[in-house]
Amino acid sequence: SNNNDVTVEIGAPTYNQAGQIAYAVEFDGTNDAFTIPHSADWAVTDFTIEAWGEPDVQDIAGFIVNHYDGATTDGYLLRQAITLTGRWDGVTYVAGGNVDCESDAAPTTNWESVAFTRDGILNELFIDGAVQADDNNLGGAIDSTSLFHIGQHNSGAVRFDGKLDEIRFSDSARNDAWLKAGYYSGDDNLLTWGGEEPFAAFDVDTIAADTIEDVTANLKGDVVDDNGETVQYTGFVWDDDADAGDPGNVDPSTAPGAWDWGWKSALGDYGENPFNHGVAALPAGTTIHFRQRQ
Repeated sequence: SNNNDVTVEIGAPTYNQAGQIAYAVEFDGTNDAFTIPHSADWAVTDFTIEAWGEPDVQDIAGFIVNHYDGATTDGYLLRQAITLTGRWDGVTYVAGGNVDCESDAAPTTNWESVAFTRDGILNELFIDGAVQADDNNLGGAIDSTSLFHIGQHNSGAVRFDGKLDEIRFSDSARNDAWLKAGYYSGDDNLLTWGGEEPFAAFDVDTIAADTIEDVTANLKGDVVDDNGETVQYTGFVWDDDADAGDPGNVDPSTAPGAWDWGWKSALGDYGENPFNHGVAALPAGTTIHFRQRQ
């Protein structure tokens, strides 16, 4: 982005592999990498590095992104670290000092969302949208003038073995909510922006909540029981007089645009918006349907 394009392809990375979102690039762990010329865009204080990674080997060293040089001893990187049993690891370097932020657990060899952020002095690592326990403080400008490496160390060694998708760099620190939303968006392979996808119906005893967070917390357990996944999107609930497959006049897309949630009552109209006003308790045992809305 911002006219910072890959100019050197090393080895023969394999394109058009099945990715987490559409297609990914596969790296063989020995020969494959990319480099991008240095740009003033890489000289930052705050940053976010994001990627989806599917390593072929769990306990191995391999770099997703590296931008470090020995002259300034400034830089940052995101990698699998062999000294940490292959755990995901983000490192920031400033004037010869450095801090590591490692993941709580080693990679699973399945697709995982990996993000490394620096906000002022706070450095944090996020896996699948969740902040990891190992955060560290290190401030100061990062003035590395090296190439921007993808898939390898700045020395040209320690290459990534597996697939990478959706690598992104930002010159700001994305917040927790932004990274969580990005993970849940990418984790849904059937996600279509602007569309809705039905979940199975589920039963609830009562719901009495004041905020959208409370509604999510109350519904989440029932959705997980019947759908095997946690719902983190805003959406709509309505009762069993509506057809989940063809909701007709209770289609959430026809609701007022400012409403993040609403529920269809037997009286034929939307109830209170819990984001602002709370929602009345539903009768015990009521079957309601939940649909996510992006």
